[in-house]
Amino acid sequence: MMFTSILFAASLTLSSVLAAPIPRAPAPTSGWPLNMKSSVSAKAKTSAKGDFGITGGFKQSFLKQREGQQTLVGSYPKGSYAGANIAGFIFTADGGASVDLDNAKEVELTYSVKFAEGFQFALGGKLPGLYGGDDPATSTQCTGGHHHDYCWSGRLMWRDNGAGEFYGYLPSANKNASFCKGGACNLKFGTSLGTGKWSYKPGVWTTVVERVKLNDVGKANGEVEVTVDGNSRFNVKGVTFRTKESGRIRGVMMHTFFGGSSKPDYQSPKDQEAYFNGFSMKVTKKLNGGSTEAPETPETPETPETPAEEQ
Repeated sequence: MMFTSILFAASLTLSSVLAAPIPRAPAPTSGWPLNMKSSVSAKAKTSAKGDFGITGGFKQSFLKQREGQQTLVGSYPKGSYAGANIAGFIFTADGGASVDLDNAKEVELTYSVKFAEGFQFALGGKLPGLYGGDDPATSTQCTGGHHHDYCWSGRLMWRDNGAGEFYGYLPSANKNASFCKGGACNLKFGTSLGTGKWSYKPGVWTTVVERVKLNDVGKANGEVEVTVDGNSRFNVKGVTFRTKESGRIRGVMMHTFFGGSSKPDYQSPKDQEAYFNGFSMKVTKKLNGGSTEAPETPETPETPETPAEEQ
């Protein structure tokens, strides 16, 4: 009888565990577009900056009410991808007037993303990330299969089954870098690094922080780190982002769409959405040596990934 009671109690305990709800990451409570004070589209038509320094390509229709709050929404109709009927959104931002990128050596970009329940990732798609270059007028040109030594971009991606990735267009000075060994640095398309070191799950908010530290001119001592939900998942040192003193971090490529690749295999398999919120940028090191961060940690070599044909 006692044995039966023990089994019954154990069964109840196991049932309670199995019935307990799966913890979900909380929705963001601050950052853009939650902190919008007025119409970004109206501000973008003037010299004034929006709340996150929104620039060309933004449409007010990208903002929708989701979960009771204003949200940046990437909408991907069935069949859309970079090669045809591209959908999602493509614009840029510089963080707003409070972010001094002209004097920034290191910047952190933070945002949260949630893919809708039942989201089908297919082969992959783009997510926002930092970019920079020698001249603001040409710094956005390192995308779409176009490599130049005067600019760079470091967008994030999702791959099949929601695997995360850092996807960079980096100057040719990196071709002999340790993280490029094994063909990871594709000079025609992009550099796929850190693939699968984190993942995105449909129906769950994921908060990412992308940290970029510019190199000193003439030295390969730049850095990239991606932190996911408070845990560092990817960290590469020895990166060259610039070869001229005019090189700067210029802002965020606010991009999302299926692909890059022009191959139809990358298209969205159905009408679906992803939600973005909590965007913020902060300068953590200045070019004049100012810093609010802890001392650097020793370099950890990155395992190279096989590049794919992307934009």
